[in-house]
Amino acid sequence: MDKEDILFGLSIFIGILIFIGVMIGGIYLLEKNITCPRYADSVGLESKYNFWAGGCFVNYQGQWIPSDNLRAGKLD
Repeated sequence: MDKEDILFGLSIFIGILIFIGVMIGGIYLLEKNITCPRYADSVGLESKYNFWAGGCFVNYQGQWIPSDNLRAGKLD
């Protein structure tokens, strides 16, 4: 194992990390900028996206609830 082999393996590893980061970032931005506002705007509510909490939330009567609950009619 010489220097070129180590650099080749390292470059592949870094390339895979970059690819995974781009895919996760793309999914995050797609959900944040397209899916979340589209639904909230259609029902006239303010929305925000929280990646760590699991998605889109809408402000319903001063309380942030998951948009899936609003769609299903679970407002309590």
